[in-house]
Amino acid sequence: VQLHVTPPPLSFGSETTISDLTYYAEKGCIVDVLAALTNPHLKTLGSRMLADYAKMPHRRVAVASNTRILEFVQCTALEIGNVRGQQYYPNAHGAPHSSSAYDHVAKYTSPSWLGREYAVETVRSLTAAEENDRYLMNAAGLLQMLALVARGGPFIQHASSPSLQGYSSEPVVVAVPPPTFEDNGTPGPRLMIDNTMGVASDKARLHACIAIMNLSCGKSNKIEITGVKEILEAMRDVMLGRHFSNPPRDSSSSSRSSSNVADEARLKATTCIKNLSNADANDAALLGTPGLVETLGYVAEATCHPKTGATTCTTHACLALMNLSISKANKNRVFRTPGVMD
Repeated sequence: VQLHVTPPPLSFGSETTISDLTYYAEKGCIVDVLAALTNPHLKTLGSRMLADYAKMPHRRVAVASNTRILEFVQCTALEIGNVRGQQYYPNAHGAPHSSSAYDHVAKYTSPSWLGREYAVETVRSLTAAEENDRYLMNAAGLLQMLALVARGGPFIQHASSPSLQGYSSEPVVVAVPPPTFEDNGTPGPRLMIDNTMGVASDKARLHACIAIMNLSCGKSNKIEITGVKEILEAMRDVMLGRHFSNPPRDSSSSSRSSSNVADEARLKATTCIKNLSNADANDAALLGTPGLVETLGYVAEATCHPKTGATTCTTHACLALMNLSISKANKNRVFRTPGVMD
């Protein structure tokens, strides 16, 4: 009689290193490894390991084709922590004793948490090889995740949870929708007037923009990407410089000032829209996105410095406007858009 003994689940702690995770991953236990990563420290290590794997040309397809890996990076990129349902018990001094869940939430919702950055960087590296497009384009929710992070999200607000046993409870974090174009159509800060905050770092946003831009290069992807309205809205917001810790430069900036992450992200977003505008079938969606055409006009002006002249970003914004103006049905719409002819 043969007895099949199920091995115990993997368990990692505060002393765990990337080498520990890689050891088990190399033995074919990557799914078990990812399932055991349950706190900010471990998720950061796991997403860093995946980002390293995704940079290896001989490993990219294996990473991109693994559904569980893509699910992990999506969940990590969107992680804000969840303290709802946590139990609180009075300690010896009669005060409520909370678990470490709130510490986790504070880390997850900090723009300095590297787990989100590494997770999105993993996807960015996977998009460098076109053979991975079919896996990424078919991954449920992946495009929406990239759009939300590119826009600055997840977006959160702090709220108070109901008190338990008469003790005052800690605030909880609630995910909220991104601000609409009408709410804030100009470059704005990370923390908005209604206390909504975007938790993605500027670098994570850049990774997301590059990933979307890379995917937009594929001829067969253009229409599908344009069909995701969140992507068009995200690219618009990035071009406007909304919710960056350091906003992009404009035509009034010193010609000696160096470019920053927001400038790079704006270039990638503008290039993405230029790529999508190459497909005539996308005209209606692009023209129908609130503020997008106006934003192309704004970018064309903002990135053309009086002394140094036009930049690559200026050129790509103008190319997108040119593509949208080719169709006879679009000419008047583009012409009448405020700021474009200026």
